[in-house]
Amino acid sequence: MAQEFVIGVDTGGTFTDVVVLKSSGEFVTGKAATTPHDFSIGVTDAVAEVARQMGLSVGELLSRTAFFKHGTTVATNALITRTGAKVGFITTRGFEDTTLIMRAVGRVDGLPEEEVRHVTHVTKPEPLVPRERIRGVSERIDYQGQVLIPLNMNEVDAAVRDLVEKEGCNAIAVSLLHSWANPAHENAVRERILKLYPNGKVFLSFGGALARVAGEYARANTAIVNAFVGPTVDRYLNNLEAKLRGSGLSGPFLVMQGNGGLASMEQSVPLGNLQSGPAGGLIASAYMAALLGHSKVLTTDMGGTSFDVSLITDGFWKYADEPIFDRFRILQPIAEIESIGAGGGTIARVDEVTRRLLVGPQSAGAHPGPVSYDEGGEQATVTDVDVLLGYIDPDYFLGGRKRLNKRKAEEAVREKIARPLNLSVTDAAAGIYEIINNKMSDLI
Repeated sequence: MAQEFVIGVDTGGTFTDVVVLKSSGEFVTGKAATTPHDFSIGVTDAVAEVARQMGLSVGELLSRTAFFKHGTTVATNALITRTGAKVGFITTRGFEDTTLIMRAVGRVDGLPEEEVRHVTHVTKPEPLVPRERIRGVSERIDYQGQVLIPLNMNEVDAAVRDLVEKEGCNAIAVSLLHSWANPAHENAVRERILKLYPNGKVFLSFGGALARVAGEYARANTAIVNAFVGPTVDRYLNNLEAKLRGSGLSGPFLVMQGNGGLASMEQSVPLGNLQSGPAGGLIASAYMAALLGHSKVLTTDMGGTSFDVSLITDGFWKYADEPIFDRFRILQPIAEIESIGAGGGTIARVDEVTRRLLVGPQSAGAHPGPVSYDEGGEQATVTDVDVLLGYIDPDYFLGGRKRLNKRKAEEAVREKIARPLNLSVTDAAAGIYEIINNKMSDLI
């Protein structure tokens, strides 16, 4: 059967979007609610919706698909919500505290300006790997790649067994000193772990393989973050691909990367999925700008959770060589995109002490979502305000497939915002609307 479609799917914090590009150049779009308990369900729901629009079964659509391309927030969500793997960390003996000490700037890395100004009140981020799950092994390679102290394999065996069997780690990150110059010792550790625990029982992540550049702290972070999100990302993508293959997909399954590229499952590393959704929007914007003859473009993307901004200059976007995720600096170049917590699900609240109206960065997410979703949400959100002010038609949300409860949205704004501030519901809603717009304009 001729393969005539290309499918692109992006899983956001609130909705999962799908685009089907036909060989004729026409395209069809669909949308479904994101399902945080199992993101693959949201993807298959979106594919089913677009297949319905095209008058095809899911099997017919997938069997005629040449490429299936997927951007996802699974890695980002696992990192932000701290729901990743239980990671053990192995490093050169004497450097066990490197990730805990951080660098001088580490205390404020990734913090907004208003918090940096009050640095005496700032604490370090909670480490992804606590001290009790860090092990040092005897070895030393210098900056020129010369072996000064051979790797002690007995210590490697003891460290690995201790982390897996005593600490219960299902992922191990390894970053040895100067492994960027000579990865021989890290390769030896890899071989030993695979011999001790074959068949993928333990997820492995190596700093020297992920980042062949100097900088022990950032390289260690890179290995740890990759290990932290790795099992979650691999499990999700493998499960999704299996579902799609079972439904008829025979073409390549490609994963969007935060650097703007695409990779097969074999080529992709979990860390590369960070920021992959916004990067896809940036690349598409650059392409459209080129078609329209514009070389300087500001791109924006407002979703359910965040508002993303980037710049295209002379037809190209910039890369961040050492991006910061959840206050951890890593060595994984990605498209330079600035984000704030300003989306449809962003929560409005009144500060109990100052009685000021605050909006974000917390989000109601896809579940329970805004109060108007009528799925258990209790905090007023930007979407609720948009419904009250008439910017969103409650009877035609999600293409009419979901009705929003305007009455509950009004109750939430009245009880949570208007009454504490002694305002009318309309004035309270207008205030939330103005604050969120000002935050987005400030980022721009």
